[in-house]
Amino acid sequence: MPDMFTCKVSPARIGFSIFLEPLGMGRDLEVAPYIRGPLVYYCFNLNPRFKEVFIHRLLNNTSG
Repeated sequence: MPDMFTCKVSPARIGFSIFLEPLGMGRDLEVAPYIRGPLVYYCFNLNPRFKEVFIHRLLNNTSG
C-alpha cells in the first residue's frame, strides 16, 4: 500500500541516545539529509486511513 505513506531515500545511522538509555533502549535510528551513512528508503507521514485498512485486511485474510 505505497499510497498510504510518504517515502524518500535518505542517509541513516544508528546512534546512542542518552534520553532512551534509562528505558533500556539506548540505540536510536537517525535519518537526515545532513548525516553520513548508508542510504535507506525512509517512510513517514502515515495516511490516517492506514489503521482502518490494515485491520480490515487482517480480519478478512482468507489465506489461512
